[in-house]
Amino acid sequence: MRRIKRHANGSSKDRWTTVVVGLGSPYGDDQAGWRLAEVLARSAELPARVIAVREATQLLNALRHCERLIAVDACRSGMPAGTVTHLYWPDPRIAVRHHRSTHGVGLFDVLKLAERLGDLPPSVEIFGIDVADCLPGHEIGGKVLRAVAHLAAQLRDEIWQAAAPAVSASSANPA
Repeated sequence: MRRIKRHANGSSKDRWTTVVVGLGSPYGDDQAGWRLAEVLARSAELPARVIAVREATQLLNALRHCERLIAVDACRSGMPAGTVTHLYWPDPRIAVRHHRSTHGVGLFDVLKLAERLGDLPPSVEIFGIDVADCLPGHEIGGKVLRAVAHLAAQLRDEIWQAAAPAVSASSANPA
């Protein structure tokens, strides 16, 4: 299992209300979510908790104090490898594209469970990256890597823009 935790200024894991989870496995293009989490975890001072998990159930613990969940997972929607799809919970396409998993319980089932438990954040976004090759011993493909790089830059900018008012307010009113 791979875990990446990134917290700005060594702060508590509960400080940020945005959680980015990259789901994946070591099998070829299925590394997409992990690779995205690695890129974001290296982003200086990113105001979000970033984790990489193999099993979707592992994200349940990260939902504490979460207001916005961003999940990135490999999928097969029938589009070319590297195509990125952005869905908002409870879009019915999530059940089709993120129900099965090469790494355990699917993302859809975990989100349904969190919803039933009352732990689902108010904002849930799923980014699916279409994949081609998810075989053991294979590396992630170029089209998927390019999609990961583009999506990581987009998410980094969006997270900073969303956090700008909160970061400004906290620096203007130090505790």
